[in-house]
Amino acid sequence: TISFFNGTADSGDSIVHYMFAKYAPSHPKLFFDHWAKPLFVILASPFAQLGFIGMKIFNSIISLIAIYFTYKVTELLKIRNAIFVIIIMMFAPLNYILTFSGLTEPLFALFLIIGVYYCLKEKYFIAALIISFLPYVRSEGLIIAGVFGLYFLYKRKWKPIPWLLAGSVFF
Repeated sequence: TISFFNGTADSGDSIVHYMFAKYAPSHPKLFFDHWAKPLFVILASPFAQLGFIGMKIFNSIISLIAIYFTYKVTELLKIRNAIFVIIIMMFAPLNYILTFSGLTEPLFALFLIIGVYYCLKEKYFIAALIISFLPYVRSEGLIIAGVFGLYFLYKRKWKPIPWLLAGSVFF
């Protein structure tokens, strides 16, 4: 599918994200460009060296891992027939299209579902650490980090809250 899916899934951002990832090794400041999303560029850059097909491979791997963690979340929630979530996600039209793009959505989905997974496992520090990097994958990550912060407050889990800043401290 990767080699036969002709296109980039959109008309601009997909290509620009690819170009940032491709040329970041030659121009290191691109690794820290906020529009391009630093964590995405860092992780996608090795794949982008293979051309746009490399970006499709990267997002395919990321999407498969996200599907796996979504399945694990459905198991933790004791949802009957959890196996169907794999089929639903693999063939959801927008997920399928975004997987074969250079866009940041698959990586955002992965970090978000891993954060949810660790919250359900009551490993709040790991969840906070993972979620702290969301703003460096997509700007909406700031909102999601705030939601997780409210969740930790609701659960009276005060100690993981500062860890929601770890991604910002790192970058």
